[in-house]
Amino acid sequence: MQHKNDKAIYTIDSMKNILEKKFELLNTQDLAFVIKETNRKYQHTISQVTVWRKNKMFNFDRSTDRQNSNSEKYKKRLKLFGTNDITPLWVADMDIDTPSFIVDAGR
Repeated sequence: MQHKNDKAIYTIDSMKNILEKKFELLNTQDLAFVIKETNRKYQHTISQVTVWRKNKMFNFDRSTDRQNSNSEKYKKRLKLFGTNDITPLWVADMDIDTPSFIVDAGR
């Protein structure tokens, strides 16, 4: 713990400020351990352990209906396969929502 302007500053609070934009704090707990310094000297310590999970930047589980988006792979289904009742899967398939940071950059 450090002090700034007579206010206590805890490591966990600083970590949260830095990581919370891109990570979710899943668990915090104290973990006791012993360090053997010499044959007759041991150090008992308690460390605070945190578990974080990186936030998903975009959701690959949700698809976006692009049938009426002027997409070539949908426009040519009938011509290439004789039916519109198929799901075209191309090598660089992008039927997911465009990540918000890309949309924001384009504005």
